[in-house]
Amino acid sequence: MRPAAERESIEQEVRRKVEAASQVSIQCACSVLRAERSSCHYKGKRRPQAVLMKRIKEIAETRVRYGGRRIRVQSRREGWRVNTKRVLRLCREIALQLRNRMACPRGVIQFQC
Repeated sequence: MRPAAERESIEQEVRRKVEAASQVSIQCACSVLRAERSSCHYKGKRRPQAVLMKRIKEIAETRVRYGGRRIRVQSRREGWRVNTKRVLRLCREIALQLRNRMACPRGVIQFQC
């Protein structure tokens, strides 16, 4: 389970327990759920990626044959500070169906992979 999803489930469970038992501390609720208290207090620092996601989607629509790595190169040329992992993560969130990287067969002499 991803940390954000785990946090949400813990918060929902804590709210449910608080409503049911009138007053239950976070410490008590987290001990019942066997979860760390720090996960209830954590606030993510990630900035919203809506503009970048929109641009990635535009690149993918105009350049149908581009994969995640090539989209990263194009984004970099436009001035975005992104790496391959972020581009691939955002593509998964947008649910883009990109081209997969083709593996070259080993031991076979080919002019181009």
